[in-house]
Amino acid sequence: MLTPTWRGENGNPGAFELLYGEVDDLAAAVRTLAVTPGVDGGRVYVFGHSVGGGLSALLALYPDVPLRASGSAGGLFFPTFERWRKSRVRFPLEDRLEQELRVMLPHMDELVRPHIAYMGEQEISAKTFAAIAAQAARVGSRLRLARVRGNHSTALAPAIRHFISIIRKDAFREAN
Repeated sequence: MLTPTWRGENGNPGAFELLYGEVDDLAAAVRTLAVTPGVDGGRVYVFGHSVGGGLSALLALYPDVPLRASGSAGGLFFPTFERWRKSRVRFPLEDRLEQELRVMLPHMDELVRPHIAYMGEQEISAKTFAAIAAQAARVGSRLRLARVRGNHSTALAPAIRHFISIIRKDAFREAN
C-alpha cells in the first residue's frame, strides 16, 4: 500500500491546483509502485476518498498508467466548484474547460480502466445516483456505481471493504 501526499499540501513543495496537477503526482506514484520490487505491477489498484476519490477517478482515464482499476468513495464531482470558491479553487470559476478538466464525469465514456464510485446513501449527491448510472450505461462507460450506507465520511469504511472484496476475487482481471 502506498499513500502519496500532494503538491502544495502538508508542507510539500509546489502549488496546490485542485484536481489537476495532483493527478500527475498520483500517476507518478502508481508508476513507481508498479516497478517496485515485490509488487505485482499488473495488479495495482487505486482508491481514494473525497478529493482523493476524484483523483483516483481521473486516473482511470490515463492509458499509460499501469493500473488495473480504481475506486472512490465520495469522489464523483460535477464540473461545478462554486461551493469551494473561498477555500480551494485556484482557477477562474467562469472557465468551463478548467472545471471539466478536473472531474471525471464529463469524460466517463473515455475511461480506459474500470472505476467503481461508491456513494453513501446520505450524501448530498446521492440523489443523482440513478442519473449518473443511467448516463454511464448509455455511453458504455467503465464507470460502475455502488451505494453504501452512510454519509460522506461514514461511507468510506464499507466502500473500502467492498472494493477489497472485489480485488480479492480478481474481478477486474478480465475488465482490462
